[in-house]
Amino acid sequence: MAQLEDKISGCLTGLAVGDAMASAVKGLKPETIKQLFKQVDQYLDVKPHLGKGVKRYRMRGLYGTQTQMALAVCDGLLEDKKSGVQGIADRLLALSLGGPEGEFGVFRRPEGIFVRSVESIRDREKPLPADIFSQACNFAVMGIPSALFYKKASTTLERLWFESGLMMSRNLWEITALGAVGLITLRFLQWGPGDLSDNKAKELFQELIEHSERVSLTLEEGFPDVYAEQNSHTRGAFTEMLKGVWENWSKPQDEILQWVCNHASESTKQEIHHPSQASVLTLIPLALMTVLKGDGTFQPTLTQVLNRGRSAEKPGALVGAWMGALCGFSGIPQELKAGLVNAKEIKIRGDALCKRRPSKQAKDLYEMESGSSGKNHEEAKKHLPAVSSKPGRPVFRIWDEDDEDEMESSIPQKENKAEWRKFQKDKTRKKRDRRKNLGLEPELEEDLT
Repeated sequence: MAQLEDKISGCLTGLAVGDAMASAVKGLKPETIKQLFKQVDQYLDVKPHLGKGVKRYRMRGLYGTQTQMALAVCDGLLEDKKSGVQGIADRLLALSLGGPEGEFGVFRRPEGIFVRSVESIRDREKPLPADIFSQACNFAVMGIPSALFYKKASTTLERLWFESGLMMSRNLWEITALGAVGLITLRFLQWGPGDLSDNKAKELFQELIEHSERVSLTLEEGFPDVYAEQNSHTRGAFTEMLKGVWENWSKPQDEILQWVCNHASESTKQEIHHPSQASVLTLIPLALMTVLKGDGTFQPTLTQVLNRGRSAEKPGALVGAWMGALCGFSGIPQELKAGLVNAKEIKIRGDALCKRRPSKQAKDLYEMESGSSGKNHEEAKKHLPAVSSKPGRPVFRIWDEDDEDEMESSIPQKENKAEWRKFQKDKTRKKRDRRKNLGLEPELEEDLT
């Protein structure tokens, strides 16, 4: 089995690889992916398909917001672990400044809920709790770097997971998912590809269920007002998801995932037909099952989840990280490591996480991300103008505003006509004001459903 340093570097690198490979197919349906690319087994060139299925330019081998979040956590821990979530918040806020015109700092293709979450940190006196109620699995990846830093479970680590989740979202499922992802990462650091078995899976699910119950109790005792906001009928939906997946474990994977979609639909009151849709109740089990039921090899396992498209960057980052933890840096195909933008800098940070101290060789995070975003922006300008069929239509947007990523429990039911009309009017007004302030008319992302 790979050595710990190799596994930690592999985990962080694998996260970025999965995110970067997914960047070309984010928002695309599986049928479109098959038609345009056949499958996602490498860094894809989107230039030939711009305006013919792909709406936005993505530089090959360049990761997006999922990895940038993880790197912010990484640098926060390495440079001042005692600062806790405040150090992480400071780095997220720093990355949200400057950057190419019309974009959210140096973040690349962030979703609207992420933008609002980071902006709300700036507006409140303390990092906790968040103002945003998100359940689209936007922040779960933030649990990985802290797992790599601490390397074993502890009350300190669980508290950091909890506070990181609560800093980004008030939703119990989202908070729970961040720690669950970290806990899974710890286990995969201990295992090798040959350890994937039903017995190991059973142990892991039991551990995740216990973790989920502890998070709920911690929120209830420490932040009773936030806990009271949760839907009393669906507070335990994340725990029930874990129990349901394990109870169905012996069934074919597609049957389990269909149960996951049905459970998520009932819990969110949203129509969820595909496990790759943006819900924390679907993406976590999708990523976990892809690894546990896979063949233990990096690229085929990652390709399997990326071929599903839609919110591919989220499970892609998770599966990439977990397969990197299992197989180690040495187990990631050389062409994927060589083609990854900032691969050397990410490897340096992975090694630093293992040693629990920053490397003098590491490039400043903002400088690194600013350079990559600027280059991507300049390349996009060369290719995107021909895409627009309407004169004067902007070709850039500040963030991705997907309806699926807006699955907030505060959205009223359509049956309540008065509240529904008010909600739609407010939503339209906010979009109009935002476009006016930005001087842009954001192009709608492809409908993921």
